[in-house]
Amino acid sequence: NLSGPASNHYAKVSVNFEISKDADEEEMKQRKPQFRDKIISLLNSKKMDDVQGSEGRSALKDEIKSVVNTFVTKGKVEGVYFSTFVVN
Repeated sequence: NLSGPASNHYAKVSVNFEISKDADEEEMKQRKPQFRDKIISLLNSKKMDDVQGSEGRSALKDEIKSVVNTFVTKGKVEGVYFSTFVVN
């Protein structure tokens, strides 16, 4: 659910990561629940206007990348891609 006064809007998002060559794929798999939790929290803090349009989505990708990289100890996430992005 997105934030805002009496908001009944939601976002359905599927996220894919591009990782650096030195990243540990096993670590990425193990941290998937942490990534999901932080991404959901991040989306819950956004208003509908924050995630609409290409600028909003680009900013959201940058924020997701920053949040995810705080958990990764080997390598890093270099790119964030949405395979599904629906806002209602």
